[in-house]
Amino acid sequence: MLLSDLLCGCDVTSPYTDLEINDVSTDSRDIGPGDLFIALAGEKYDGKDYIKEALQKGASAVVTDDTIDRLRCIKVFDANEASSRIFSNFYCRPADSMTLTAVTGTNGKSSTVAALSHILNKAGKRVGSLGTVSFSVNGCEIDKEEFFGRISSMTTPVAKDFYRALALMRDRGCDNAVVEASSHALAARRFDGAGIDLGVFTNLTPEHLDRHGDMETYFKAKERLADLSERFLVNYDDSFGKRILESKHNSVGFSAEASSGEARNLFAVSENIIIGDYGNEYDLRYDGGSVHISTKISGRFALYNTLCAAASALLLGVSEDIISESLSSFSGVKGRMERIVFKEGLP
Repeated sequence: MLLSDLLCGCDVTSPYTDLEINDVSTDSRDIGPGDLFIALAGEKYDGKDYIKEALQKGASAVVTDDTIDRLRCIKVFDANEASSRIFSNFYCRPADSMTLTAVTGTNGKSSTVAALSHILNKAGKRVGSLGTVSFSVNGCEIDKEEFFGRISSMTTPVAKDFYRALALMRDRGCDNAVVEASSHALAARRFDGAGIDLGVFTNLTPEHLDRHGDMETYFKAKERLADLSERFLVNYDDSFGKRILESKHNSVGFSAEASSGEARNLFAVSENIIIGDYGNEYDLRYDGGSVHISTKISGRFALYNTLCAAASALLLGVSEDIISESLSSFSGVKGRMERIVFKEGLP
């Protein structure tokens, strides 16, 4: 692929010579002749320290956001943003071929992704999903260690792996992709190369402050998803969600506490809520109608997760009947608040 094609959409601030590029990597150990090396600053290592090594190994060019007086070094405004766009271009912009939904928040990401993927599958869509718990394509579970070449516990993989995963979904005929978006990935701009059709914000509670420093910085990382999304669905009952709803013109809210007319941008609310021992029931009222929801999973957390998934599905054009039927058969995420059934006679 031509270097100019890889750099399409990047904020390049220095001249460069167009070249044919064989492969792209942010790890100098993987560089071979004719490759492009992207020098990223990580938590432990700084890619700029390995530019010389990459060039010695035959890299045709290096992308960096530092001013380095070396032949074949291309300066960009932000190397993380450039990395996202370069890997998206390298895999021929896979997100462009699918409807992409990205879910962020402290709690509920995996369950919301799983519930929405289940609904879309029942609606006849071909769905790929990616997150902390699993990676699946058209209902087929992909071994994350085998695919990524290592054990991957990351909510959102590094840019190369993320866009490679989207490319696999596209190549296997997926028309929808539902992914988790971590605060770290958003701060590192891994989603900047993907056009997000629907972004979702579940909630924000204290977490990852060792990385972000304080709640405001943590919030700002999550909020970036709104700026990257065509439409944005937020939890109105969360104080940070209210802030997004008030400031982002592309946002609408969902709520389990507010009345349907309480907020101007409130899209969906749950009413007549019953949280039972073996499941939840509620009426979902939204702009345009209402639908009764009955689920097998119980608890207030499950109410929010299914309400969020149902509202997301409505925004994606899924019918009320399919949403209701799908959630009635959704049993939750493996390893997340699973119901334990004891054999008869055991405590």
